[in-house]
Order: sequence, then C-alpha cells, then structure tokens
Amino acid sequence: MIIIFVHISCSSIEKMKLVPTLTDVCCLFCSFQNAAYLIQEEGLPVTDKVLDVLSKAGYDDPTSKKVMIESTNSSVLMKFRDKNNYELVYQIEEDIQDAEDAALKDIKDFANSVVISKISVFPESSLFLTGVTNVVPKLQSHGLSVYVETFSNEFVSQAWDFFSDSTVEINSYVMGANISGVITEFPLTSARYKSKSLMFLVYMQQYRVNPGRSCMFWTNYSLDDLVLMKMSV
Repeated sequence: MIIIFVHISCSSIEKMKLVPTLTDVCCLFCSFQNAAYLIQEEGLPVTDKVLDVLSKAGYDDPTSKKVMIESTNSSVLMKFRDKNNYELVYQIEEDIQDAEDAALKDIKDFANSVVISKISVFPESSLFLTGVTNVVPKLQSHGLSVYVETFSNEFVSQAWDFFSDSTVEINSYVMGANISGVITEFPLTSARYKSKSLMFLVYMQQYRVNPGRSCMFWTNYSLDDLVLMKMSV
C-alpha cells in the first residue's frame, strides 16, 4: 500500500493531478498547513483550488482512490464535509493526556479521524515511559479513528522501553494501545511489520510495553488494516 502525502502549496496542488495515473497508489493524503492564514491574510483560496483539482481528477467518483484531508483547522475540514468519500483528519498539535466528551463531540462534527502525538498515548520522562493515557479509547468511543505520529527508525526518537527497536515500538502502539494506524518517516519498516508474508505468519515473538516494566510473550493475531504509511512527493 502506498499513500502519497502532499503538503498543500501552489506547486503541490498541480502534482495532485498526476496521482490518478500511478497504479500502485491507493490513497492521496492532503495536509493543509497554515490554510487559515493563506486564505484570510494572503487571499489565496487554497481549499477551493484543491476541491477543483480533486474534482477534475476524478476523486469525486466513489470508486476512485481514497482521499484523506488533514488540517489543524476545523474550518478547512468543513469545506470538504460534503465529500462523502473523503476522510477528514483533524491533527491535534498539542500533546494531550485526556479529552473532554464535549470537545470530542465537536471534533466528530467535522472530522472522521484524528492525528495525535506518540506522547499523547504513552507519556514519557527522560525517555522512559511513565504510563498510558485513555486518549485513544476515548477518541474511538466517539467513532474517531486514531493515527499516531511520527514514527522513525532512529533509536534516539524512541523511549528506552522499546529496546531501540522500531518494530517493537510500532507493535506496542498497534497491539498495546489499539491505534488505528501509524504515520511514519520510514514506510518500509511499517510495511514489513504489516506484511503477513514475512515473520508474522502464525505466531510472533511479540514485545509489548508495560510502562515501567518491559516484558516479552507469545501471541497470535491478524494483521489486517493496521498500518498507515505516509510518503512525500
């Protein structure tokens, strides 16, 4: 599975026209950065332009490639609310430890899923995990898919509890926290994790993190629809 990730700018909007011609691509992930400023201060109708390009490229067809629209601004996502086949992704920029039900109901009005930081799931101190929050189950209880960012292969980006192993880290979030998907700078690592044809055939020697106490055990499970990969163009 390949997902084309586009930060929305004047040049990247034109690149979006090429995606339908790429046969291996299953999804277009459009991330709006500073859209409110561009619209209000610079007079650049970026959301209208993206809607126009997506429509002309055939993305309005329910049978076309999946489209995911990400923004930190609710007003941007609401521009796409009438597109039933678009997944609207709200990015929460701050690290959070909890979420009020009223706030989650508001988010559900304009988004289908959210992106949160790794620390919002497993808080840490001095690179050691200190616990697990209830953020993921609360978001999912309101019908929101939860994607977590940003995963990397470099061990300095990981808590010590993950044994400097990027696969252990991914598995801890997927199996331990039950997240909907990962956002990664190293899609091949995530693809290897997801693939049943490699080491995850029937039984897997699975490392799972219990904050404050690391443990190893054996389990069996299905690996369907676990990993979201994000690539830039």
